[in-house]
Amino acid sequence: MLGILSTVAMFVPAAIIVIMRLYCHKSFVALFIYYILSLVYNLLLTAHFITLDHELVRKAGVMVHLLDAPLTLAFLLFFSGTALLAKRIKIFIAVFVLFELIILVTYNFTREAINYIMGPGILLIVVLSFIFFFRLIRITIIRRKRMGKVLMISSILFTYGSVSLVYFFYYILKTKYVSDTFLIYFLVTIFSSLLMSTGLLIEKNRIRKLSELKITRKELSIVFGNNGKAAQSQNRAARWRTKNV
Repeated sequence: MLGILSTVAMFVPAAIIVIMRLYCHKSFVALFIYYILSLVYNLLLTAHFITLDHELVRKAGVMVHLLDAPLTLAFLLFFSGTALLAKRIKIFIAVFVLFELIILVTYNFTREAINYIMGPGILLIVVLSFIFFFRLIRITIIRRKRMGKVLMISSILFTYGSVSLVYFFYYILKTKYVSDTFLIYFLVTIFSSLLMSTGLLIEKNRIRKLSELKITRKELSIVFGNNGKAAQSQNRAARWRTKNV
């Protein structure tokens, strides 16, 4: 039952991205693909009425794990804030994909490949998401803004912080309590998906306001185009409002 609920929960943020047209932003395309792949794989694990070859399901799982970290890192570009940090994240993505290819060539589609790939990916995402979370939470406290981003990065941090525990018990310690491990995974998925969905809705509202302010700036530039000082004054006011959205 929890497996089906977690699958439904993952569908919600993916649907919001489509309905709210957030796919116009590249980072949200990566998030959409992440949720769709996770949803399909989750469905294969929990929907027992779908009969597929075990080997096919296993390879599908490896592919999902391979794409997991690069897609999440691509989404984290949305939180970078500066061109330099965005460039570094892109380098991380390129290096990590190369690392995955080396592991695949060495171990093929095996459990060992997942062991070596998931660990560094989880660590990298936890560190980056913690940095972004700490920065955004300060902005939110001081300016009372960016709540949508705070909720979204909290979802990522909570997800991968919890997945790190699942990874440790399931892949490192190789626990016999597999059902308990999946229970944790399903609960984490449900909560983090709902957290992400709330953040997406709030962020869409912020993006809409920013878009309206940009249109206002263009209109002011046209109206006051013949009056340099007035145009500059109006543009400064519009930029101030943009920073405080």
